[in-house]
Amino acid sequence: MMAEDRKGNLMGYLFSIEDFYYPAEKRLIIKTAARHPDQQWRGLAHVLYNIVSETAKEKQFQSVIHAFLYEEGSSLGITKNFNGERFKHYALYGKAL
Repeated sequence: MMAEDRKGNLMGYLFSIEDFYYPAEKRLIIKTAARHPDQQWRGLAHVLYNIVSETAKEKQFQSVIHAFLYEEGSSLGITKNFNGERFKHYALYGKAL
């Protein structure tokens, strides 16, 4: 889902996909949300989440996963506003070359 200003400039987006590898129920994965850094667009991600959540309900999804969150990132607040709870914990490792 993308949000544009009146001039057609991209101001925010939310990427989601159906979890085809989970046959137990119809589940949506929300992977990435972002918005323009200008403060006038504050709250846009919440609006996009609301729209996607309502659309998922209409399409009979039983659950939504907000995947691969950075624990100190701003998206965690959105997840908490939707009563999200930790499902799994992953660690990311790297090595300088």
